[in-house]
Amino acid sequence: MSQIETLVFCSSEDLPEGTVKSRAMEGLSVAVARQGGRLYAFGGMCPHQHADFADGMLEPGGDITCSWHLWRFSMSTGECSSAEGVSVPVYPVREEEGEILVEADLSRLRP
Repeated sequence: MSQIETLVFCSSEDLPEGTVKSRAMEGLSVAVARQGGRLYAFGGMCPHQHADFADGMLEPGGDITCSWHLWRFSMSTGECSSAEGVSVPVYPVREEEGEILVEADLSRLRP
């Protein structure tokens, strides 16, 4: 059974336009980016060699490129355009009352 929880990622003012941040949340590594007036939430580490996406490069069109080996991911779908069959999870994200909120299914993390 899924256990969807809404987690506070950060305050809105801590994520200005054109930036990405990552942090551990309830056992998940999550990154959130603000680009083009839109928020994206996705797995915080590149699956290749676990580089932190907070150090990644935001690309036009809603992509992020890992800073270590330049693997490129869609922030809206999680799919990697650099390696077939590779992806990162994506999470619903919203901004409400000055906070950025991420929804995650924590049942996969807890027995």
